[in-house]
Amino acid sequence: MGKTTWAHINQYGYVKINAPQLLTAARILYLDCDLIVRHSLWPLVHFDLQGQPVGMAHEINDPTFNSEVLLIDRARWQAAELTEQCIDFFSHHEDEIDNGDQTVLNRVCEGKLQPLPATFNNQVGMGKEAFYRGWPAFEHFLVADAVIDHYMTDDKPWQLLSVGRDRAQ
Repeated sequence: MGKTTWAHINQYGYVKINAPQLLTAARILYLDCDLIVRHSLWPLVHFDLQGQPVGMAHEINDPTFNSEVLLIDRARWQAAELTEQCIDFFSHHEDEIDNGDQTVLNRVCEGKLQPLPATFNNQVGMGKEAFYRGWPAFEHFLVADAVIDHYMTDDKPWQLLSVGRDRAQ
């Protein structure tokens, strides 16, 4: 399993779909590798999912959800058989996957997720991409002093030749 569509995304992202089958914790918090945690994660771990099996923040300036910060209620996830549904979706709709595991999770978890506040997935780093693609500016979507900053493109501030946000820190 693992169709990907962007150069900076690999098949490892699909591991989150299997996490509830592999781990025994009541709550599972998946954090992708391209983010910086700036404050305590306890408010996120204890976030009220309002009976839903999963929590994700909206994609910046988009109605879909971003799967790089994922909060899972393991019992509810398993009761809804979401791992099996994700695998089934991938098996039968691979040609529809245009954003890796995120496409799968958005389609399968529709109506079964609780939106997370942007402070838990502050999607930064789109400025250069927006400029080159002629997209509108994203700065007004950003959260000041967020709990988690998520660097969305292949330009990460910890890379030697980064020109993106937070490089100087």
